[in-house]
Order: sequence, then C-alpha cells, then structure tokens
Amino acid sequence: MKRSKIGWTDYSGGNLNFVIGCTPVSTGCANCYARRLYERWGKDFSKVVIYPEKLERLKTQAFPRDGNRRGPGKRPMCFVVDMGDLFHEQVPGEFILQALDVMAKRDDVIWQILTKRANRMFKCIRAWVDLTRELLPSNVWIGISAESQATFDERVEYRNWTAAEIYWVNLEPLLGPINLGHHLWRLDWVVVGGQSGPGHRPMKMEWVEAIYEECRILGIPFFGKQESSLYPGKPLLINGSEIHEWPEMA
Repeated sequence: MKRSKIGWTDYSGGNLNFVIGCTPVSTGCANCYARRLYERWGKDFSKVVIYPEKLERLKTQAFPRDGNRRGPGKRPMCFVVDMGDLFHEQVPGEFILQALDVMAKRDDVIWQILTKRANRMFKCIRAWVDLTRELLPSNVWIGISAESQATFDERVEYRNWTAAEIYWVNLEPLLGPINLGHHLWRLDWVVVGGQSGPGHRPMKMEWVEAIYEECRILGIPFFGKQESSLYPGKPLLINGSEIHEWPEMA
C-alpha cells in the first residue's frame, strides 16, 4: 500500500477507493482534481461505481504503523473514497452501511471520511446506529467539505444529529472568509487548503489566519494543507511556519 501524498493522512487510493465517481454540488467542485485525473484517463467521472471487492479486502488489509505522520506507534490514518463521495445519491444505502460496519470493526485504523452531502451522511449514520445500537466509534472520523460561509453553515448543521465521536471540516478549496463562530465547539479538527492545478482560484492568507486564530483560542487542532498554486503541495505558512495538528488519539 503506497503512502498518500495528501499531507493530513497516511494512506489513500487503492482499495480505499471502493466508490469512484461524483457529480458537482457547489462551486467548490469546479476544477475538481479527481475529475480532472479521471477524465485524463478518458473515463466518465459522473458515472458513480461501487467496488464491493475492494471493501471486502479492507477487512484484512495491513496498514503499517511505522513512519506514519502522527508519529511512532500511532494508528495509521486512511482517507476513504478520495476519488468520489461515499454518500453520493447513486451509492446504494445498503453498501454505505456495509462500509461503515467494516470501518467500525477495524479499530486498528483511523478512517477519515469527507462528504459534501451532509444530509445523506446524517441519514446513513443514523440508520447504522439504529441497526447496531451503537455510536459510530472514535476511529471513524466523519467530515464535511466546504468552500464558503454558506456551504459551511449549511453542512455543519448536521453535526447536531450525526452520532459520531469525531467530526471535522475540510475547508478546501477555501474561496472566501469563513467564520466558524458558534459552530466551532462542535468540531474536533479543522483542515484548510487552497486550490491547485490549472484554473486554480486564489485564497487570501487573511482568511486562513482568521480561521487559525479561532481554532487556537479554543484549542481545536488545525491543519494547514497547502497554498493556492498551480502545483499541489505548496506549503501553507502562518507566521512563517506550517501548522500540522491532529486530534489527540492513540
């Protein structure tokens, strides 16, 4: 299993992409890296495909602890479905429940999930909770992506009803100022990043610094992923330093 190039996780791709494909839901979807990559292969990214065989392999796949980004002895972090959205409308609900079950039962791994479809995420997690009579455990990190104040406010509201222990937000691509405000106490982790690639849209450092200051005051872990740039991975510096923090877990 190859290490991920995404700075806030250890592994992505391969069997972790047991759903591939997506369709736009908001302005943040423009210039989507996954769509750009998939279409480069001559494939239709709007066709959402599930891969039960990949999910089955994840039940036993090994993810080494050595060399992981959070430090020695920490459980590996695995970003699932980075080439799609697990909660897309075209993904069968039964398959989503199976995926949550696989992740919940493998507590040797930190599973990181992101979606722009917070409403369906909430409904699916509630269905899983009703079936299992358990909360989604802390090794399954449920997250939303948002690019603006409006999308953040709309999607983060489902935090109140999503029965998960770890809830995070990925503000990427950050296309305008976002005030976390009264929502901040509900969050366990905040990731911020600019857009990269051809046609990337600018991100102002004053937006990033304001979000970081909100997190710092309340002690919410903050991860600055990257600057807005033609090439991915340009360091995002705050007061001359990269800020890479995660929720404190073994």
